[in-house]
Amino acid sequence: MKKLNERGFSILELVLSFTLISILVMGMLGIVLNYRSTVKVSTRRIGLTEFKSTVTSTIQEDILKFGVSSINRCSNGAGGVKMTCVVFHFRNGTSKNLEYFNTAINNRYIQYGTRRFPIEEVIRTEYPSLSDATIHLPSDRNGITLETKSVGGSVVYKVHLPISADDFSEDFGILIVTTNNAVISPVIPY
Repeated sequence: MKKLNERGFSILELVLSFTLISILVMGMLGIVLNYRSTVKVSTRRIGLTEFKSTVTSTIQEDILKFGVSSINRCSNGAGGVKMTCVVFHFRNGTSKNLEYFNTAINNRYIQYGTRRFPIEEVIRTEYPSLSDATIHLPSDRNGITLETKSVGGSVVYKVHLPISADDFSEDFGILIVTTNNAVISPVIPY
């Protein structure tokens, strides 16, 4: 019988083994880091979409319940208008302001009527992957866009509050298009 080599691994074999294992580990690490980055971006997109949907649906519920009689810019008290605010006048005689506040980095929010949608709080509690530095509201000069167009005997209103983020090219803003002659949905008791 032949005697087996009992010397173990040579230095060259050990170096080659460690080199191959290192290459495999680095490749796997790259895949994991790329996956984590993709998940983070997807989570940001979902968070912004849900935020937009929550604010938009709150406004749309009032439009469907009460019907819009008109939408105008808010007054700044000095005879001018605030570019950061529009007021929804409803057919039942009530009105609600849609306004955003973008002055302090830790106190930015959208307010509709008495309901406040704080951007930082939403990010911190519900969507922690969204950094407050990545979300942008328009400057006070650009503000909320309000367009009106007469069509037949009705007026069509288009209200747009842009919200953007560094990671994405799309607009996650609030977009409401309605008319002063829309059919009001009946209130169904639960």
